[in-house]
Amino acid sequence: MLTPSGGLHYWFRAPAGTTWRPLAGALGWQLDVRAGASYAVAPGTVTRAGTYTALGDCRAVAELPVWLARDLDRTGHRVRPERPRTVLPWRSRPMGSGYAAAAVEAELRTVAEAQPGTRNAMLNRASFNLGTLCAAGRLDRGQLVDVLLDAARHGGLSDREAEAAIRSGLTAGERNPRTHTGAAA
Repeated sequence: MLTPSGGLHYWFRAPAGTTWRPLAGALGWQLDVRAGASYAVAPGTVTRAGTYTALGDCRAVAELPVWLARDLDRTGHRVRPERPRTVLPWRSRPMGSGYAAAAVEAELRTVAEAQPGTRNAMLNRASFNLGTLCAAGRLDRGQLVDVLLDAARHGGLSDREAEAAIRSGLTAGERNPRTHTGAAA
């Protein structure tokens, strides 16, 4: 659409289930995005400045192009629902101290909040990472198995899947003990 001042307005239909926020100038100089509760002037509108004129003969609103959706996402226009922080079952039993405790907490949270399709791999990686600390004497293997299994269950894995990933990850991690500064000597 051509504006009275000679500017252009492009209209796109947002994909179902997405929400966008208006941010003037975030996409580029003189590029404004109208979305959500904001408004835009429709073709045919007449103001004191002149008429907003539709260009061409197409009157259907096109789907938002993927390349533009990616740019809008990159510039902060896409509203992402905030995922609630998960209340984790192992919080009452801290493991290790200092660095080791922080590593356990971070890995367990990653496992518990993993998305479908990545859960097993995340559990295996977390088990490996924590296994390196277990081998260095920083953590107890039995306790690790228990809390990793709790996190895996919380994340939606079955005990059978989880036990195999934990065993594999811990065993591989224990072959590579680490300290605060890296691999143990």
